[in-house]
Amino acid sequence: MVRQPGVEASKMSADSQKLLFIVGPTAVGKSKIAVETAKQIKGEIIGCDSMQIYRGLDICTAKPTPEERQTVPYHLIDFVDRNKEFTVNDWRQKALEIIPDIISRKGVPIITGGTGLYYRSLVYGLFPAPGADWGLRETLMQQARVEGEKSLYERLKEVDKDSAAKINPNDTRRIIRALEIYYLSGQTKTELSSKTEGLPPEYCPVAVGLTSKRDKLYKRIKQRFDQMWDMGLVEEIKALNENDLSRTVLQMIGYKEIKGYLNGTYSEDEAKMLLVRNTRRLAKRQLSLFRQDENIDWIEINPEKIDSKGEYIGEIVNKIRTIYNKENIKEFVKNA
Repeated sequence: MVRQPGVEASKMSADSQKLLFIVGPTAVGKSKIAVETAKQIKGEIIGCDSMQIYRGLDICTAKPTPEERQTVPYHLIDFVDRNKEFTVNDWRQKALEIIPDIISRKGVPIITGGTGLYYRSLVYGLFPAPGADWGLRETLMQQARVEGEKSLYERLKEVDKDSAAKINPNDTRRIIRALEIYYLSGQTKTELSSKTEGLPPEYCPVAVGLTSKRDKLYKRIKQRFDQMWDMGLVEEIKALNENDLSRTVLQMIGYKEIKGYLNGTYSEDEAKMLLVRNTRRLAKRQLSLFRQDENIDWIEINPEKIDSKGEYIGEIVNKIRTIYNKENIKEFVKNA
């Protein structure tokens, strides 16, 4: 992944404002580390989590504790009703409003969370493509049924050969989306992607990724769900009304598994197993996405030591501060 113009460390001006990102997989300890870092550098935290934005989902989304949220200022957490859809562009616009406000108070914006799409949207920008047109999609799908799927691919090659070269001829869904973009905008996907804008040039992102040995992270995931179960996870999910939830919330890890337990589809042990398995898969996807970004400096940590606010957390915070303060952001960071 290549930075958009205006966000490379080498292009920073003396007046450029650094934004600190602390990202990584679920359960690795981002929240605790972000809080301790914020205390050290007068930071204010901006949540980068597509589930923690929703009200009333405190246990199942592992929101920062009330104590943590009182210690340092928090933004973009717990502010959207559960029945509302909230897009990545909505989040990006909110973040871009909050960042200068934090800076005006001489604070450091610390964007932390595990939603890679949020992170990428802020740092690298969003693809300015038109939204879905379901009528057009159904028309194209019907044509594929009548004329054959290959006919749509041949049409795409005529109007957008660059996209066609990157798409499998049998991937009808992506072919239809590429045609939809062209028909609605009059421009190819390639032409539109060249207009994507990342952060405004007055900002420079400094991204730190927290990672862990797989066995330690998986152990931590299981421990966390055991704690969440004891804290009232089942009761929190039981209180949710499916008809009053957004499509995003319905896809949340924990909802289907607990509902299955409540209606007798799964035993308690089966529900817990599914929760852990699906969260492990999420962690793998998160790491895979963040690893694609060569501009993230990685620190390997032991999540078992994060629970104690001792010397270990201080070591991690010092490494983050070192990365943040370096002019050459891509400095090698030794494992903790």
